[in-house]
Amino acid sequence: MKKLFLSVIFFTLLFCLQAQSAQKITELISTQKASYGNASWLIALQAGLAQDDVSEEAALQLLKENAWLPEETKIDDEIKLQDFALLCTRAFDIKGGIFYRLTKNSRYALRELKAMKIVSNDSDPKASVSGKQMINILNSCSYKTEAAK
Repeated sequence: MKKLFLSVIFFTLLFCLQAQSAQKITELISTQKASYGNASWLIALQAGLAQDDVSEEAALQLLKENAWLPEETKIDDEIKLQDFALLCTRAFDIKGGIFYRLTKNSRYALRELKAMKIVSNDSDPKASVSGKQMINILNSCSYKTEAAK
């Protein structure tokens, strides 16, 4: 069952994020605590800011240049759920509610994903995100935003 689940995630991600390196995806799936480098790579691809051969360092720099991440963000720092939610709302151009539109901060970005049923309501905003969780959140965002169009 576990192999089937991972296979479905793998092929769905390949479809959503186009032609990416299978090795990179496999590494990401096995990551227990994802870093800003991992998240930057996924988000830069999803947002169309980079191709699949971009390095994590270059992807992080792209997100900093687009003001999606603060300049002091380090590539090896663990990314928290609320911070990944903010990157997702920006990558998928999720408009959100009034508080998110006014503040554009991670707290309200996570609340938007919870309202969209992408993230469970009892999720801890300060929890570390695994590679599998990042992929699942990205896929859910992709499906929800495509369905809304």
